[in-house]
This record gives sequence, C-alpha cells and structure tokens, in this order.
Amino acid sequence: MSILIQQQQSMSHQHEWLPVTGSDTLVLIYPTWAGIADFERQIATRLNQQGFSVMLVDIFGQGVALNSMEERRAAMATYLNNRPLLNQSLQAFADFALEQPAAKDKRLMVTGYCFGGLCAMLSALLLPTIEAAASFHGLFKVPLDLTPANPAVRLLILNGYRDPMVPEHEVLAFQRRLDTLDLDWVIMHFGKAMHSFTLPAANAPDHGSCYEPKAAARAWQALLAFLAESRD
Repeated sequence: MSILIQQQQSMSHQHEWLPVTGSDTLVLIYPTWAGIADFERQIATRLNQQGFSVMLVDIFGQGVALNSMEERRAAMATYLNNRPLLNQSLQAFADFALEQPAAKDKRLMVTGYCFGGLCAMLSALLLPTIEAAASFHGLFKVPLDLTPANPAVRLLILNGYRDPMVPEHEVLAFQRRLDTLDLDWVIMHFGKAMHSFTLPAANAPDHGSCYEPKAAARAWQALLAFLAESRD
C-alpha cells in the first residue's frame, strides 16, 4: 500500500493505493462518512485478492474532523449542501486516479458505502470514464435530471429494505429515472437489513443502523458477480 497526495483547491487528500500486478481494472472505494478506516482497507484487501487494483478515496481531506456524529454530519453536509463542489470533487478524484502510471489502460469502476454509496451512484452518472458502479446502503439523494455521461455505464445498488435513511419514494423515483434512461441497472433489497448492514461495528438498531451478516455476505457475492462481468 502507498499513499497518494492530491491537492484540490485548499484541501489535501491522502488516498491509499493498493495495486495488483497485471490487473486490468481499478476500483475506487468511497468510504462511509467516517472516512477511510479499517473496514474499507479490509474491502480493498478482499478486492485485491480477486485481482482488482484499488484506490481508497479520501473524500473529505486531511484535517477534517470525523470523530463524532456531529462532525461527520457537518463534513457530509459540506458536500450535500454544495452539489457543484461534490460533482467537481468526484471528477477530480477519478481523473487523479487515472493519471497514475499504474492505472494506464485500466477499466475504472467505483464502489462506496453509505455516503460513499451516493458518491458511487453520482460518479456513474456524471463521469464518462466510469464503466460500472456499486453502492452499498447508499443514500438515494441523486438528482433526477442527470443524464449519464457514459450511456453504457452499469449500476448495482445494494439496499437494506429497513434502511430509514432511504425513503421508498426516493427509491421508486430513482428506479423510474434509470429505466427512462434505459441504463443497465440492478437494485437489490435485503430483507431484515437496516442502514450500514455490511459494517460489523454497526449496532444501533434503535436508530436504524445495524450489521446484518447474511445480507452482507449476499451483497458481497453480488458485487463479485457484478465486477466479474467486466471480464467477460
């Protein structure tokens, strides 16, 4: 693993680069609102074992406090309340990844968790370089007027049916939009699963966030099958 420093405006982003020799695919991982942590590093390692190179994206940048719930909400709100900034940042992160010598001629895919899941969905629609995107318990706060920069992009959206942060009307509206755009998309709902259902540390069912191991295992297998399609 190596550290890649990206300067974006006045912020320094410290991405983590985990290449695989001979890999033809680079996967960007957008973390939860807590930033890059051991959970994302374990996902990166598992993807490496499947032959995928990975860049863990430092979404918020160095120096942004992410220790408390309030700090994480504030960090996320910086992007959600300024969509041009979020869109520009996602473009910059993807461009930076593809500028790396080790990324030459690689396919680019993205995945993300929670807020990172939203970033993955947005990247799929905004960026022409993204071939496929997978979202795990991501927020569905995607503008419905977006037209995909890459009409051939594929989307896999893995959602906990009991996730209180994903209202049913948002899911239905997004499904209709994806269908209208005639995109290649799959949305899977996991029964009994709340928000953060893939995070082993999630244990706040009273707040709608809890680890669900069966759903997590099934979602992981769905991701592997989805990524494998790029090799067919």
